[in-house]
Amino acid sequence: MFRRADCRYSKMKIPDNLSIAVALFVISASISALIIAFAQHA
Repeated sequence: MFRRADCRYSKMKIPDNLSIAVALFVISASISALIIAFAQHA
């Protein structure tokens, strides 16, 4: 299973900049969601 996943990821040649941008976007979105949830509870 892991070997199949590695082959799939190797075929998907994603630039480092794009992957970093996606990671930052996901992190910022999760942080904003947590802040909104905390504000609603408070």
